[in-house]
Amino acid sequence: MSTINSHIKRELSMESLESENSIEVDPKPVDDTDNFDPLYASQTSLRNRNKSESYTLYYRFIKTILLIFAWISFGLNFEIIGPTFEDLKIYLQVNYSSISFALVLRNVGYLTLTVLFGLVLDKYSQHSENLMALSSALIALSNFLIPITRTYFNQTVYFLSQGLAQAVYDLGGNHIILNLWSGINTSPINAMHAGYGIGAIFATQLAKPFIKFDPYKTNKTEMDELDGSMEAIDLRWPYWISSLVAAFVSILFLYAQIVENKNRRKYEKNRKQLVLLGENLDMDTCSIGTSSSLTDNKVSLFFKRLLVGQEKLHYLSKKQLNRMMLQIFLFFVVFLFNQGYFTILSRFMITYLTMGPAKLEIQVFIIVQTLFWAFFIIGRFLAAYLAFKLDTILFFILILSLNFFINFLFLIPVFTQSSLFFWIFIPLLGLCSGPMTPTGIMLAKQLLDINSFVLSLFIVGLASGGIVFQQVTGAFLDILDPNKQSWLGFSDANSAYVIPHLASISSLLCLLFFIPIYLMHRK
Repeated sequence: MSTINSHIKRELSMESLESENSIEVDPKPVDDTDNFDPLYASQTSLRNRNKSESYTLYYRFIKTILLIFAWISFGLNFEIIGPTFEDLKIYLQVNYSSISFALVLRNVGYLTLTVLFGLVLDKYSQHSENLMALSSALIALSNFLIPITRTYFNQTVYFLSQGLAQAVYDLGGNHIILNLWSGINTSPINAMHAGYGIGAIFATQLAKPFIKFDPYKTNKTEMDELDGSMEAIDLRWPYWISSLVAAFVSILFLYAQIVENKNRRKYEKNRKQLVLLGENLDMDTCSIGTSSSLTDNKVSLFFKRLLVGQEKLHYLSKKQLNRMMLQIFLFFVVFLFNQGYFTILSRFMITYLTMGPAKLEIQVFIIVQTLFWAFFIIGRFLAAYLAFKLDTILFFILILSLNFFINFLFLIPVFTQSSLFFWIFIPLLGLCSGPMTPTGIMLAKQLLDINSFVLSLFIVGLASGGIVFQQVTGAFLDILDPNKQSWLGFSDANSAYVIPHLASISSLLCLLFFIPIYLMHRK
């Protein structure tokens, strides 16, 4: 009878979980019935529902393609502000600090909801697709309203709502891709995040025919004339097309939720059948031991459970736990400065390249920015390929180092005297910037096996970097004297010249805080 039950359990836990859409178990190889391990079957196919073994290869690819398309929409809707930044400032008749504050509110919404959503993501992960659909719909609505609203207060509300949606979108999407390809290298997550760069290229090209900003109207009289002609600024079409794409993505995720629910019902049916056969699915009792950390006070224990998970507290020593907590903190700071650097680069590129030492015309700027995003995409796909060739931690510190080196070159006046310099090194910045965030997230997953709450903390770091450096850069642009002067070796300088200095500081700090992690794990 025991032999018959073992055969039945094996069929239920392996073969019957397969479906044409989703759930498929990669069975542990067994030669005969006596060697069948029901503990492995229950742990792999049932308790770890979100692990990669639970999905067919076909389903993984289809879901990944959807996520790539979602990130294209993400990049399109969030980077449309880049090329239209100066026009939107004139349209609303505000200064750099005010428009930067509106974007800071987007990051505040991003940060706030990331913390709250990160606490409950695992609990509501079965609704991830519906949440992605809701956030995409909110992004679509806000981008539809931005170009037809002249009231600054209303605009801040739209940007804040985008930040709230971004939190769900970013955390939910990363959660799905990490669990979809659990245990795999950084290729899938880099491929997904490459979609952001593709969307950014579309945003640049969409905005190109509608940009009215003239960088050569820099004195007060000319700027007043431009402010007076704000009626000529019409950003409806680029924003509305972006909005339409986001609405379409929302519909796709609603359908994806239906498919996921169908698969989950199949999974639950088979799980219940295994329970009826008497298989014990409660793995929480299989702890390996206890740690000294369990003697901590309740508050400390609560936060440690959030950071490392209940199961790890059973077998991590105090030294291992402290080492893990230190690495979580270092990764948090790395992500903070990483996003601070990227915010400066993406939001203020039009200001730097048109008003800084390059003094590019708008049409030339569009080409250079398009090259930046094209190499940004190449960087992410290149990272996906190199993940098979190089150690991930070595690759990450190499791109951080190269990124800082290139940024430093922008601080040397002799280099910026040639327009060829910008044609070469702006795209190279995109090449280095592309893989930084997704590689960092996947590396943290590999090294620390992070849970959803820790992932949300890292995204909080990203949001915090955006808030701080967006506001600081905007303040510098307003405070510094815009008149021509000599500044740090640059002649005929203005406030735009400070942008690469802030970017270099941020990229350097990002590198310095990652070095201890590299030293802990180098082979």
